[in-house]
Amino acid sequence: MNKKILAIAILASLCSFFALANPCSKNNPAIHKILEEYRLAWLANDENRVMKTLDSDAILMPASSKKMIEGNAAIRSYWWPEGSPFSIDEFDQNLQDFDSCGDLGYARGTSRVAWTSLNNGVKSKSESTTDFLAIVKKDRGAWRISRLTWYQTN
Repeated sequence: MNKKILAIAILASLCSFFALANPCSKNNPAIHKILEEYRLAWLANDENRVMKTLDSDAILMPASSKKMIEGNAAIRSYWWPEGSPFSIDEFDQNLQDFDSCGDLGYARGTSRVAWTSLNNGVKSKSESTTDFLAIVKKDRGAWRISRLTWYQTN
């Protein structure tokens, strides 16, 4: 009987330790902060700053594409193709839910982006999307966007 009580006590202690080591957080301000930095980096038209918000092995999964865009080099080529200059004019983000548990977080919501293409004359476009992002905490405690999927709603 004492062995059972000891085993239960050890198991309860281990569960408590892991729960404390990896606390869950509803509306984690660190998740909100990295997503706001992502939005502001786009508004600043700063490619390097946008890329710093992404994990080194980030993956984009746009609904309009038949394949995923994997890794920083592929993401740069997708978002900033050679010879296609543009500027972001507006980027509104409405986060409906963002949580984290341990080193993993997520966010979902909607966004609206407006940009001006400077290639072959000036053309303005906008797109509204529904978004889902997976966010990871790296070894130094910095949160980075790991996965991003979106589909156009307009």
